[in-house]
Amino acid sequence: MEKERVIMEQALAAQDEITGQYSETANHCGSTPVKMAFLNLLGEEHRIQHELYSELHRRGWRKEEAAQKGEVQELCQWVKRQGGVY
Repeated sequence: MEKERVIMEQALAAQDEITGQYSETANHCGSTPVKMAFLNLLGEEHRIQHELYSELHRRGWRKEEAAQKGEVQELCQWVKRQGGVY
C-alpha cells in the first residue's frame, strides 16, 4: 500500500514537471501550429495530472483544505487586477 502511494506521488511529481515543460515550450513557440500542438499536449497532460491527484485524494493520501473567505476574495481581486477572466 505504501509502495503504491510512493509510486503515485512520484507520477504526480513527474506530471508537474511535464506540464511545466510543455507550458514553457508553448510560451516560446513562434509557429502557431506548433504552439497549438504543444497546448493540446499540455491539456492532455493536465488531464492525466488531475486523474492522479483525484486518485490520491480518493484514497485519502491527499487532503484538500477549504480556502478561507479572505483568501478567495484576495484571489478574485488579483484576477481583476490582471485583466479579469475571459
